[in-house]
Amino acid sequence: KKMYQDQCFIRVLAACETMGNATNICSDKTGTLTQNRMTVVEGFFGNVSYDQEEFISKEIPENVKRIIVEQCAMNRTAYLVYKDQEGKTLHAPMIIGNKTEGALVMMAKAWGFDPEEMKATNFKEGTDKIFSFNSAKKRSTCVVHRADGSVRLYCKGATEWILKDCTHFLDNTGSYSPITAAKVSSLETTIENMADKALRTLCLAHKDYKDAAALPGNWQESPPDHTDLVMDCIVGIIDPLRGDVKEAVRIAQAAGVTVRMVTGDNIATAKAIARQCGILTANGSAVEGPTFRKMNPKDVDAILPTLQVMARS
Repeated sequence: KKMYQDQCFIRVLAACETMGNATNICSDKTGTLTQNRMTVVEGFFGNVSYDQEEFISKEIPENVKRIIVEQCAMNRTAYLVYKDQEGKTLHAPMIIGNKTEGALVMMAKAWGFDPEEMKATNFKEGTDKIFSFNSAKKRSTCVVHRADGSVRLYCKGATEWILKDCTHFLDNTGSYSPITAAKVSSLETTIENMADKALRTLCLAHKDYKDAAALPGNWQESPPDHTDLVMDCIVGIIDPLRGDVKEAVRIAQAAGVTVRMVTGDNIATAKAIARQCGILTANGSAVEGPTFRKMNPKDVDAILPTLQVMARS
């Protein structure tokens, strides 16, 4: 009766009995536990870290912003809609497509740029190409032939994956500086600080070629986006919890059901969000997908009773 009142649609009645015997719930994070309403709230731009207050109050150098915005405008498939189906203006733009890309577009607009005009002017369908997210490389890529004859490759994705492929970073003058071991350590601290605040981190980078002939011959099938990159910025993106998540998790746990979270985020962000919604408890554990997949059956059996979070799944 309760399911009927909730207007649940059941195609196979026997599924009710199966659901009634469930002892574990493995939930995705984005859009299930969270609202999938992404917003950039802080970041590392031009060799300077901006916390959430500074991101609003302090000015990022214009030449740094332009390089970042070029990627936000072109390395994407998401777009914004400003009116509903009846032609009425929405109180806030609606993001169609990838919500993380939408957050970057919204950041570009907040900085005073027009991403749609920028993409229409600089991206040519015949010669340029967008490569959708590659789960093996944890990044999405775009190759753009520029007006001066040079070619720029943009890529964005999982911060630690992109960062390890970078040899330089964009400083606050718009120039490139080498990434040293000390710089990597400093950036890792910045990333951990964002992740501890339950922020999803994303790294944006690029790579230049003097002309189209300098590109590898197979670039259209396999973009050269994994070596000699310039790190442009690291952004911290917030995705608020759904209002009813904490109570839903509590009810499931009270009924003896183990709730686990499975996400593509890094482990620090995953653990912070899992704590917020009550999934990760004091005695619970978290593991990254690649580590879990390398475990033998005995090790898996040992960790399962306390395993509550799987990151980088």
